[in-house]
Amino acid sequence: MLSIEKEFLSILDNFNGKVIDKFAAKKDRRIELTYKK
Repeated sequence: MLSIEKEFLSILDNFNGKVIDKFAAKKDRRIELTYKK
């Protein structure tokens, strides 16, 4: 069970890094935020 979790965390960590790199490389990084009171 532990080896499966270790592999999953390794894949997940790599996925998060790819997502961060993709958004960091974008020129237009602004997002529209709507605030509700």
